[in-house]
Amino acid sequence: MPSKSVSRAQSLALMFIVAVACPGCDYTRPSEVFVPDDDVVTIGLVLSAGWQTAYLIASHPHRPGTADAPVVEAVLTGPTGVAAFTRKVAAHHCSVLIDDFWHGPHICLEAALPAPVRSGERYTLDGSTRLGRFEGMTVVPNPVTIHDPQGEVVLRPTRHYGSDIVRLTLTFESPPEVGLVVASAAQAVQMIVDSAGNLSAEPTQLAYVLPREAAPDQAEVDLGVWPNPEFPWQPPEARFNLRLVGLDENVGRFATHRYNHLLVEPWPSFGIKGDEGIYGYFGSASRSRAVPVIVRPS
Repeated sequence: MPSKSVSRAQSLALMFIVAVACPGCDYTRPSEVFVPDDDVVTIGLVLSAGWQTAYLIASHPHRPGTADAPVVEAVLTGPTGVAAFTRKVAAHHCSVLIDDFWHGPHICLEAALPAPVRSGERYTLDGSTRLGRFEGMTVVPNPVTIHDPQGEVVLRPTRHYGSDIVRLTLTFESPPEVGLVVASAAQAVQMIVDSAGNLSAEPTQLAYVLPREAAPDQAEVDLGVWPNPEFPWQPPEARFNLRLVGLDENVGRFATHRYNHLLVEPWPSFGIKGDEGIYGYFGSASRSRAVPVIVRPS
């Protein structure tokens, strides 16, 4: 059957998940061949409570990576004023806490806020691309509460499919505005003893935490933490902080649909409304208190 060129709106409905999640995956076998609109622009932004910077990513998901990135102008408005996304930075600054994929040429823009992002506050986004205008709104969720463990945890690695990992269980409670919970391990250091017996800390790297995501109505999650294979746990001990990050319902809805669902009207809201051909998500996150973890290899 001959190709059929579709509108940007139809391209959005049929290509949204494939564009941002899994190129080459055959989720459906349509009776017609659809040609995606290469002018489509995707926008992604997740505010983090406590941060005084915000990062927005924009891409042309249906264009080759060698093409030009979108030209975007955007401002963020919050309780303490307005901040414009004017500074181009490396793409890793725009990585978010959920597993997402940005295809095609993209640009990451930074905005310096007048004050740190605050939980419970409303923030709005206004911007434009060559295709037209977009806008969005998010209310920053309150933090997830970790009930247990109460303080520092000391763990010994166990062997799991060739890796020495540590396991622990967290019990937690999410506020009603949280749509997704993500485990985050950071501030990892390896303690080193020199020849004189002095103890010092050197930064190290972790590979990942699994499961990374949890439903907000769960009361408990069993986590495994993998070290980077190039930086295994070493005596006397390694240390890191574990947190649960609560993301708002905009990001929670995006996470629900991002892999294996085709979008049909009425389309769910991911926090951004735009002229035809502009779509994406605008959400926010708050971090729980840190659970300090000490790993002591045998």
